Amino acid sequence: MKKIKYLGLIMIMVLALTGCGKSSKNVAEQYCNILVKGNYGDMLEIAYFPKSDLITKDKIKEAKQNYFEEMSKNNNNVTTCEVNQTNEDDKKIYYKVVKNGTDTENIEIDKKTNKVIIKDLYVNSIVKVGDGTTTFIDGVELKDPQKKPLAEEGKTRNDFDYNDEYENYLKSLKTYEYVYNITTLKHANYKIKYTHIFYKDVEKEICKEENCVNSWYRQGTDGVEVLDSTSIKDQDLVNTLKDMFKEIALVGFEGKDKNYINKYFENSEAKAYIDIFKKERQTQDDGFGSSHYTYKKLNESTNGSIWFIKVWYIEEDEIKIDVQVHYIADISAKYKGTEEGLASVISNVTLKKYNNSWKIVSFDDVRYG
Repeated sequence: MKKIKYLGLIMIMVLALTGCGKSSKNVAEQYCNILVKGNYGDMLEIAYFPKSDLITKDKIKEAKQNYFEEMSKNNNNVTTCEVNQTNEDDKKIYYKVVKNGTDTENIEIDKKTNKVIIKDLYVNSIVKVGDGTTTFIDGVELKDPQKKPLAEEGKTRNDFDYNDEYENYLKSLKTYEYVYNITTLKHANYKIKYTHIFYKDVEKEICKEENCVNSWYRQGTDGVEVLDSTSIKDQDLVNTLKDMFKEIALVGFEGKDKNYINKYFENSEAKAYIDIFKKERQTQDDGFGSSHYTYKKLNESTNGSIWFIKVWYIEEDEIKIDVQVHYIADISAKYKGTEEGLASVISNVTLKKYNNSWKIVSFDDVRYG
């Protein structure tokens, strides 16, 4: 008999300590009392919050002051408050709140947590980033994104007026963005930080509107990006790759012995990359004649001779990038004669890492300019 009494006493103490013994009406009445007393920050103690790694006790504490100030503007004249239950379903209990005898408001209480569901306390928003980007919000790394191609699948050549539009579409199908759905507190401040193997970290304020999009595509999916000294994070990696592509281009342009750069290629097919750098090349006749290009030297002005203009993706041991090699050439045109000018070779290159060194495994989409 004593054991039963003790067990009952323990249960009462647990309920008292956890607050689980409160009825939904008690919580609704507490909501009313907070409005009357004006201690609006305490509303967050009885509020429902969805599960989110970004909604922590510290963040709730931070949000209190901002929420208090917002509530003070709208509720500082409440002197009386009553609650009455109006409905109930499997998940919620519904109450009508009557303020000052006439002003009504409907609130909902979540059955599972016995907490008040208050509008505008939290925000559901989206983060979109490109390949190779790791994202943190207040130090918490975002994980398990949805991986989506930048273009909608299912289109054919007939959907495009020009071949280059269709080619760009096919490329976009191979370029991915990573989408995270996040939930944050509306009245707390959050910093979102984007990190990338090539680029310096970028930190911004997170947007606080429902369904707004935080996006970062520094790696060229939204335009041409040159990896210059102001944006580079991993300078050693970029310098290593630039030196490699420069050495390969010089072998091709100047007809040097190819054997000593075998270390840069995984196979003989990849080694054909050297041959895209031609000392002499000629454009097709566009109706006004063709142009003849004769290589003179690499263009080392501005950002140098090697530009990485687009990062398609970066993984731990694989990189896919668009490489642009700039050089100076004698350009002979039918109606202009010969003059010195700028030229370039652009290609899409895939590299893999072997024993801490990078090798070209394949390339495609060679363009001359």
